[in-house]
Amino acid sequence: MLLAESSCRKAFDYICNNPDDHISFCRVTQIRGAGFFPYADVVDTLTFFYNAKGDPIDMLDRSTARNSQDQHWRYDNHDRLIAFYITFPPPLGTSTGSLTYHKYAYPRPNWVMDTIINYSTADWPPTYKNNKDEAYIEARLMDNRGRIIKTYSLDAPSLPPQLITVYTYDANSNLVVPYPGITYDQMINPYRTNGVFQFTYRDYSLNNKIAIDPGTVQRKVPTYNPYGLPVTLPSVPSIFVLPVFDAMNSNPIYIDYACSMPKGPIDY
Repeated sequence: MLLAESSCRKAFDYICNNPDDHISFCRVTQIRGAGFFPYADVVDTLTFFYNAKGDPIDMLDRSTARNSQDQHWRYDNHDRLIAFYITFPPPLGTSTGSLTYHKYAYPRPNWVMDTIINYSTADWPPTYKNNKDEAYIEARLMDNRGRIIKTYSLDAPSLPPQLITVYTYDANSNLVVPYPGITYDQMINPYRTNGVFQFTYRDYSLNNKIAIDPGTVQRKVPTYNPYGLPVTLPSVPSIFVLPVFDAMNSNPIYIDYACSMPKGPIDY
């Protein structure tokens, strides 16, 4: 037990003292929870797969319920993320193409261009439809710490012209906008296990959001593993505790990790 507590302290101290770094010695392996009706009593399991560099390439739902969506990440020869897309799991995923597809380009420092295509006609690579409602561009401005600070939605007929979203962070490096009024715990956000999760899900927060049940105003606090990462995430309707990881509308959500003992600069 002393060894586990030591590991937790090392991981937490390191990530607090180095808020822009990741705890790469832990990786998310599965997310588990109850499926949607009529599979509410069936455990839905999302499994993560990684490349040799340790970055995610697929999150797949191959459980009996199959009520969640598969997610996929692709990289160029410089290990930069160039695509993130979402599909239905088989058998639907073999024919319906991508629900949403993001194509990333990096035109200059601190800027990312995200071409967003809804309902593309193929899983990989996607093809455009002629309907402009299905595709638009979002420009992301990053700060010098690599965090999103502003987005501009361009050429999106269903959105106001040049819709601007501002992202601000508190002194603890947690998002306060666009999530006003959210309370955080003092433990480690699982997105910090990999910067691709932070970028994809637009959340660079150090800590975890705590859900507040609007009916009882009761705090719903996660439980954690010895490294300070949440293993259960309670949620309530309309409250995003961990966006996208809450892919199965389950309460609570269970997160599994594969962790190795810290080495190098973390082992002090």
